[in-house]
Amino acid sequence: MPRLFECDEWRLLQALGGLLAGRQAKVQFQRGIPEPADCSHGHPNYEFLEVELRRTFLPRDSSRNLSADEFELLHSTLRTLCALLENSVVVEGRPTADSEGLDPYARLRRLVAALAESTDIVDLLATPDKPRGIFDMSAQVKRNLDTISECNDTISRLLSSQATPLPQPPPKSKERKPWKDCEKRRRAAAVLQALFRRVRCGKSHELVMRGLENANELQCFLSSCLSVGVWRHVRCTELESGPAGKTVSIITSICEELEKPPGQGMSLSLLIEAYGVFGAWTPLVSASTESPSPEETLNGLIAKGAFEPALRFDTFKAQDPSFVRFSPLEMRKLAVELGYLLMDFFDAHLSAERIYFLRQPGNQHQRHQPCVAFSSNLHSIEDLQTFQIGHPTLLSFAKLLLELYSGAAVKVRTGVSPKYNQNNQLIWLDLSVYLERLEKDQGSHDSFLKAIRGCLQVHQKISETVLSKAADGERDMVIRKALYRKIVWNLEQSVAEATPRARHKRQRSQSPPGPVEERHRDIKPISTKRYRGETTLSLRQNNVEISRGRTLNKPDLWRRRTEGSDGALFDDTTPPDFPPNLCHYADSFMETQVALYDDAIYVDIIDDNMRIKVAVLDTGLDIGHPRIQASRERIRDTWTWLDAPEGKKQAEPNDPCGHGTHVTGLLLDTAPDCDVYVAQIADSRQSRPISASMIARAVIHAVDVWGVGIISMSFGFPDENEAGCGELRDAILTAFSKGVLMFAAASNSGVHKAAPAFPARLSSVFCIYSGDGVGNSAPTNPNPRKNRHNFMTLGEAVESAWPRSLCSGPAWKARKSGTSFATPIAAGIAAFLLLYAMQNLPPDEAQKLRQFDKMEDLLFHLSNESRNRYNVLTLGEFFQRPAEQRNSLLLGLLEGKPWKV
Repeated sequence: MPRLFECDEWRLLQALGGLLAGRQAKVQFQRGIPEPADCSHGHPNYEFLEVELRRTFLPRDSSRNLSADEFELLHSTLRTLCALLENSVVVEGRPTADSEGLDPYARLRRLVAALAESTDIVDLLATPDKPRGIFDMSAQVKRNLDTISECNDTISRLLSSQATPLPQPPPKSKERKPWKDCEKRRRAAAVLQALFRRVRCGKSHELVMRGLENANELQCFLSSCLSVGVWRHVRCTELESGPAGKTVSIITSICEELEKPPGQGMSLSLLIEAYGVFGAWTPLVSASTESPSPEETLNGLIAKGAFEPALRFDTFKAQDPSFVRFSPLEMRKLAVELGYLLMDFFDAHLSAERIYFLRQPGNQHQRHQPCVAFSSNLHSIEDLQTFQIGHPTLLSFAKLLLELYSGAAVKVRTGVSPKYNQNNQLIWLDLSVYLERLEKDQGSHDSFLKAIRGCLQVHQKISETVLSKAADGERDMVIRKALYRKIVWNLEQSVAEATPRARHKRQRSQSPPGPVEERHRDIKPISTKRYRGETTLSLRQNNVEISRGRTLNKPDLWRRRTEGSDGALFDDTTPPDFPPNLCHYADSFMETQVALYDDAIYVDIIDDNMRIKVAVLDTGLDIGHPRIQASRERIRDTWTWLDAPEGKKQAEPNDPCGHGTHVTGLLLDTAPDCDVYVAQIADSRQSRPISASMIARAVIHAVDVWGVGIISMSFGFPDENEAGCGELRDAILTAFSKGVLMFAAASNSGVHKAAPAFPARLSSVFCIYSGDGVGNSAPTNPNPRKNRHNFMTLGEAVESAWPRSLCSGPAWKARKSGTSFATPIAAGIAAFLLLYAMQNLPPDEAQKLRQFDKMEDLLFHLSNESRNRYNVLTLGEFFQRPAEQRNSLLLGLLEGKPWKV
């Protein structure tokens, strides 16, 4: 059976690819990765030809067994490709002389020899701007581009069926996706436009629309001009489903039709056509002689307490026969219906005041489908099709869901404005804080709370794709898809969570129970004995909990502090000696991480615009440490907020504690090419409490002044209600809204603490747990959170730089343990992944990885779940794949195609 390595052309291309790896000069594309037909600027097709040439020399897997037909086709393709390259190769700026003998690839072999003797950076393609390229294809650029592109496609197709195929997601359901059904939205827009154009009385008319399963027929209720509270039932249908046998007349003024006496059991049927509106009065479809009418708004029901929990019901409400109460399950089903209204009317004024309920005459307790109200004086706004923080419809809907969940009105600063303004941004912050408190009290595993979170965050997902879609229908589908996945789907899940499950009978034992005294004789109560002098260790120091090193054996070391640091903010509880195997695991992990980085990142083509900016908020930095000096050009700025409420630049950065130096060293070990900005926000020798407000100002400075993309925070407050924590929460939400990825230590409080520290417990922050180098959880990790990703990486016995003033020997290094030291490694991994994406993906796709949910998805796919339900970050499996496969998986994930389920 033929193999790829038996093919001379294959071996030649792979040899060239290996020699060119990491040595190709950076190309400044004019508009990002070009399209094939883009030849209107600069040199025609040169940019895309450069991309295709680089694709030719990518490493490929040769382990697949090829059939005879596949091998023949592949061999033919490789011969075509090598012949083209042979005729185009240039060495030392001039075409090489023809080789003696019959070797068809003599020039390419001379190129291999020349590259092997040099380590210089080379230009791959010769252009008028870069005449020293090693391949000159200027004679027939378009033809060469087509040939190389076709050959690359053929090779990729033949090698796509690997012996180990790409993991595929489970087969998708063949049911039609809800977001694809845009017909109701289209019909509703046509009806509103046609009717409101024919309002001639000068007054404001209300139109309440009730959707049906059949989008060809919409049922509406129009308010009368003269009679307050009088509604006319209107059916809007297509022409072919119109009122058969009835006299149809053209309607120029809808007001005149509304004032006609309709007769009992009659409704107005309208035919909406492009050339006019036609109508006739027809009998009601329902058996009732009276039509239902809009009676009450959702806002009114909330005010009456219809959604209050049963325990909060007033006695008089329970005794009132006309009072309607929604059970938790009914409330969630109602929220799903409202979610579908949001998908249809995302650019309308959708709030609790605009949601009506219909009541059937004679039946006060029957619940009906909610309807949305429109006003002839309040049309949809074009600006609402652009999505950013403070989107009026999404804000109103988030507030509406919070009110349904809590059963009471949610008070905000002012009403939501129908247009974008600063007030809406402040309301967004208020609702985010309100939701954070609910998640803290109730747990963030509830899908209903996830739907509310989706309302506050989905604008970021939509804004990236909606503007790139040219057609309105395609834009609408993109918006509807994001709204469904982030909001409506979670609401549907919340219904399933609240639905009672059938109980299964427990299998009874076949052995009869013994006497009562026999059954209880061996049961002993849990001991509650307390030993004299017993104390409970508190990890609180000066009102803030810092994730820090800890002892592994001797209990008396818990109280040992850094020399000269009485009352210190940072405890140094590291034991004198770590177990040798723990040190070996940690060192092996870091060595593997460095090797993965060196193999995946092309250091020679990194420029300042590509570098990832990372801020470290800690105890400062020993700037003169040899490890720090080795990366001195990467330390871009150092500021302190100690004794400087607004912060000040440090002329001589220092770290009297060591914690910040150790953390910064780990970050530089994991992501050596990132730009580091150091913010000193704590000093272990201070006796005063650390200020959360001061940290908040450091966060804002890192975002607005430094422009960082990642923030590492190895500290935590046990109680987020302490002074200044609200200001810190607002600063973190602001950073999150600007696309900053934040990593914080979970704390070392152990399983006895219910939740991670603040701010790691926030849903807008990556909460990082600590483990050893082989993925075992640290014994002092807090419990993993349910229905959340609990990312864990190395934090045990990890070695890094330590301030020279705190070291007795010349090594100037120390080993530490805790989530505090896992946090910079996780932040460094994120910086590594961002830089890899920027070097290997189109710029627009790479930028998506700066989004919290995209980075969270990628980290999840790069992790394995441990026995304790932590997500252990393991990059080796991904980076051992061929580069082409890695990039394909990464692109698919950014486009919503997971490879891990």
